[in-house]
Amino acid sequence: MHEHGFERKTFILESDLDATQPQCHVFTSRLSLAEAQRMSGGDLWMNFARELMSSKQFTEKTNCKWFAFMSFTRYDPPIGQVPKSHSDVLRYTKGHAALGGGGLALYGSGTLHCWAQTVDEVLYRLTDSRKMDRLQFMDDSAYREFYWANYSTGLGAALHELGHTFDLSHTPTGVMARGFDDIHRMFTVYPLRSGSCGDYSHTASPVAYSPKQSPVRKMVPAMNGSPKPCFPLHHSHQWSEETSSIVQIETSFKKIHMHSAQTMVMTNYDGSEVTRTTTRHRDGAETVMEVTIYPDSRVLLREFVKSLASGKSRATISMTACQLQKTNSSCNGVKSRYQTGSPSDQHLSLGICNGIDDEECRVSSIAQFQEFRYKDGGAHWYRSSAVLLRYHKWFNLPLKDVAKPPTIEGNLIRCPSGLRLVELRSVSDGAVFHHWEFLYDQPPCHFVLKLEEIREFAPNVVVDEVGLLVEDDSGNILKKKITLSDL
Repeated sequence: MHEHGFERKTFILESDLDATQPQCHVFTSRLSLAEAQRMSGGDLWMNFARELMSSKQFTEKTNCKWFAFMSFTRYDPPIGQVPKSHSDVLRYTKGHAALGGGGLALYGSGTLHCWAQTVDEVLYRLTDSRKMDRLQFMDDSAYREFYWANYSTGLGAALHELGHTFDLSHTPTGVMARGFDDIHRMFTVYPLRSGSCGDYSHTASPVAYSPKQSPVRKMVPAMNGSPKPCFPLHHSHQWSEETSSIVQIETSFKKIHMHSAQTMVMTNYDGSEVTRTTTRHRDGAETVMEVTIYPDSRVLLREFVKSLASGKSRATISMTACQLQKTNSSCNGVKSRYQTGSPSDQHLSLGICNGIDDEECRVSSIAQFQEFRYKDGGAHWYRSSAVLLRYHKWFNLPLKDVAKPPTIEGNLIRCPSGLRLVELRSVSDGAVFHHWEFLYDQPPCHFVLKLEEIREFAPNVVVDEVGLLVEDDSGNILKKKITLSDL
């Protein structure tokens, strides 16, 4: 939130209001172990949602949200058979789910043994470089296989599912995409790769430092992930006589830059499969090609190119059945959405609109908003997610005057208390593909949806139905499916 220029936000826990309440409740389901392990994730979510709402163990159920870990998760691969993919891991695991929505976020406990039990353990757990024995334990780490990676993916996925309970949907990047895998970067630093400039190794273990330690003095080598002191050449040391040595310098030595590539395949919980190929070229430039195949046969292609000389990154995104190449005269904002630069040469516009006129605001918001890739990797809130949380009721004090919620008639949205966010979502997977935000002091009370604009931004040119989310200044939220042919 702070990265987007908003004040820091959080929500209230039950124990914050009543110190006598436990930080974690133990809830016993009516399901037997065998019944629960035979059920799918969706069926488990529906069953536990009904049980929690009908239970006498909790009060004020309409004004609370639950984050539930299932204690009956069991990992049982065939004897001697190491899973080859994330799909295999899920197939060998019973009683697992990662689902969130409404008032319940549900998660399995297969990797909970990697988590910190206290705040003091967080850095230790996020730098635990032990490799996971996949014959014995579930590995849900985005193919990184370390204990720290399982904690990072689990903690990030928990935040992802909790985000769904706060009305967030899937986004192109960030925590509500697969960016939650990188949440460890909020707590740790990475070693530099040999010969790189500000780059890090994907598989190396992260490092945590105490206030008295310096990242220059101690780092983790990318090869084995075990802590070992490393001293850069520019750092001076006082050598004792017992450890003196003679170094012969090769004056004619030239480093050979090898062309190398690495491919990783992962299956997401929504059934989509991601193939990511990272290629490092001889000149030091790096290209990341990512292909996502969705269950409905849509294909999303992302390509990121980083130049070692300039240090700048450029990203392009394209999808089948959708032409994303636009002209500068009609869609500068769309171009900035699909082609991004480094944070050093871009800015985030917060006070987007200065007037009340809808058309002026629409053009201004499209032209000025620029999305960029954060330096913390994928662990960030996508812009529309941050705006939604900024005004969400669960993250703000209740208002004295209850405002009327937003309404929509035809293509006209009305918000008596002022409009803050209009978000367009795909009906097939609920993913956000465009939004308008209104952050100035006097936001408009109405907004007109235009068919030609929605079709221009829609990820599929043949789509006739899109999801709509509207949030007002009071945090009231309207969700509705709209048929484009009716606009």
